[in-house]
Amino acid sequence: MSVQLVFSLANSYITLWHWPHHFKELVSIIIPKPGKLAYNTSKAFWPIVLLYMLDKLIEKMIGR
Repeated sequence: MSVQLVFSLANSYITLWHWPHHFKELVSIIIPKPGKLAYNTSKAFWPIVLLYMLDKLIEKMIGR
């Protein structure tokens, strides 16, 4: 994907005041810490949130 295409895409989202719904969705993954067997305490696992790569790229471009 070219840089110009990503810029064009980001500009159209900003101009239309519309952020696609699939960019707002995320996936949460729970990774258990070594030696912890139960999920009943918050220190027993690491929650990892995964976002779409294109969304992250556009947000970084807007931030700069």
